[in-house]
Amino acid sequence: MTLLGETIKEALANSLIKGIVVTHGIEETGVFLQLTCGKYAQNLGKIVILTGAMLPANASKADGPSNLLDAIRWASTPIDNCPGGIFAVMDGRGCLAMDLAKRHGSALNATIQASPSSSVGLIHPSWLSGVKAVQTLWLEDLPISKENEWPWVEISTSHAGARSETIAHWLNSKVKGFVLAGSGMEAFMMPGKILWWQ
Repeated sequence: MTLLGETIKEALANSLIKGIVVTHGIEETGVFLQLTCGKYAQNLGKIVILTGAMLPANASKADGPSNLLDAIRWASTPIDNCPGGIFAVMDGRGCLAMDLAKRHGSALNATIQASPSSSVGLIHPSWLSGVKAVQTLWLEDLPISKENEWPWVEISTSHAGARSETIAHWLNSKVKGFVLAGSGMEAFMMPGKILWWQ
């Protein structure tokens, strides 16, 4: 991720480059690039687009080629009132890359489906005004670690038989943070503590 973030920032700084397409449309990449390069791209008025595919290249209706074409068109074509930033394209729709999440197992728009910032079509004026409203709240980018040493963060998933000892172990370690990933309204029990998440 560090190398990707540094490469994107270097490309954004190049005056000859007007837009960037990254063929790697997973949600972690979208959030990372938004956190580290989003404001920079916005200030420069340049567009970074993530895209990918749900179907393999040899499938009869492979979606990769059309997604790539949409991404290249958007990144390379000036669009009135389209702000710079980190976006994603799948199945003829766009969204802010930070809103990517795989919400379906096989739908061609699985990573954009029901995204808070998803467009109905690829780009339209009302969608752009919503994007601008979200971007005004973004004040600065996080620095990219030069030593390639990111804070230690663990993830605990909700499942039958999940044990509180896992969290207790992390709390007594040098972990800097942890994410509790639940599947609905649940509570994680620890001796003397309840951690709620949804």
